[in-house]
Amino acid sequence: MSGQGRYRNLWEHYYKEGQAIIFVVDSGDKLRMVVAKEELDTLLNHPDVKHRQIPLILTLSL
Repeated sequence: MSGQGRYRNLWEHYYKEGQAIIFVVDSGDKLRMVVAKEELDTLLNHPDVKHRQIPLILTLSL
């Protein structure tokens, strides 16, 4: 699922059925790092994700 702003509101529709989360960040884009942190915090604190034990893969591209 794309990380573009117009698609982020769709993410939560996949939280209940998701088997894993892969979160990719362009670490060369300093401005987006702040947005990525906020979005990751929101995702991890969502009720459908917060209390589940699911694999989380974080990757930073240089």
